[in-house]
Amino acid sequence: MRNVYMSFLGTGEYVKCIYYFNGEKSPIVKYVQEATVRLFCKDWNDNDKIFIFLTEDARKNNWEDNEKNNYTGLKKRLKNLQINPSVEGISIPYGKNEKEIWEIFDIIFSNLENEDRVVFDITHSFRSIPMLAIVVLNYAKILKNIDISGIYYGAFEVLGPPDKVKNIPYEERIAPIFNLTPFDLLLDWGIAVNSFIKGGNSNLLRDLAKKSLNKRLRESKGKDVKARNLSMLADAFGNFTNVVTTCRGPEISNSASKIKNLLNEPLDISIIPAFKPLIDMLKEEFRYFIGDSISDGIRAAEWCYRHNLIQQAYTLLREVLISYFVKEMELDKYNNFEDIEKRDLASSIVNILSKKKGKRSFNPKYEKIAIEIIDSYKGQWDELLKINQILTLLRNDMNHAGYGRK
Repeated sequence: MRNVYMSFLGTGEYVKCIYYFNGEKSPIVKYVQEATVRLFCKDWNDNDKIFIFLTEDARKNNWEDNEKNNYTGLKKRLKNLQINPSVEGISIPYGKNEKEIWEIFDIIFSNLENEDRVVFDITHSFRSIPMLAIVVLNYAKILKNIDISGIYYGAFEVLGPPDKVKNIPYEERIAPIFNLTPFDLLLDWGIAVNSFIKGGNSNLLRDLAKKSLNKRLRESKGKDVKARNLSMLADAFGNFTNVVTTCRGPEISNSASKIKNLLNEPLDISIIPAFKPLIDMLKEEFRYFIGDSISDGIRAAEWCYRHNLIQQAYTLLREVLISYFVKEMELDKYNNFEDIEKRDLASSIVNILSKKKGKRSFNPKYEKIAIEIIDSYKGQWDELLKINQILTLLRNDMNHAGYGRK
């Protein structure tokens, strides 16, 4: 893995000033990149890279030395810092049309390698370039597994218009560098929430929450109750979605109850502001889980359907229906049967009742019970038997990958 610094250079005339970040001040510099490279690249090695993206005018006006106006360009200023990473100026078009925007996209993306750690200075980016660069970096997070270590902006404008700043003594020209990395985190939250809503996958949400909470928990040595509860909620939510996506029917009620209980505990949502809408949604979703395995199973199937987990929805519904028949046939009173035997027996009885014919062949262990239930049937489950037939066909078709198993 390597560290990569990226920045864009503009065409204007930059005024010298001092930048500061977290209490650390830079020397008097003409370009903000001199400050951010000092701050964030000082411990890098010769395997790391510094990329400055330049239009033709930016290269001429600010990258190369200008002997006519007697000033040193950014290229030489960065090399004078005597840092280990190599410094490279990379030409880009102006981005005046869609074709050039895609060219810039490709240039940035092609200069990134798998698992790069990226520091991005957006201060001198031209017009829409910062937005484009953020999009590229997020694209690379997915396709190249890069990590955005930091996004920074040197707020020179707080000093006033450049013409007025020139009249301020150098030692008073102190401009802050803003850390905009949280904006990247917001994009991650957007992707994670979309993954959950569209596909029922909460792993990204859980991982982001845990990442945000770990520092708080470390600092408090695990004693921050509200942060700990929030961390436990993230784990419980992740567990619930894993339970339903893998169709662990017997675990649904306990998993849902754990979430409901944690939602009633003290939670410090201020740690993760992006989590607040999710908490409100969870409270609404899980208030319908009441601790009854059949009712909760139906709710879980509905949840799967709304999150596009169609196969899981059919599988859960069919198994919940068998659980209902086990209860209605009062098979739970036979303590000498295993749970799986009760379910198999109920399924066999339902199959015979649905077809209203068929071979009455049962395990001798429960043949008498089965025949009694079938012979005493008065039509009370006719509608459910029809539903069971439909569910069984659909479930079998999906679970056997459409290979004609009915």
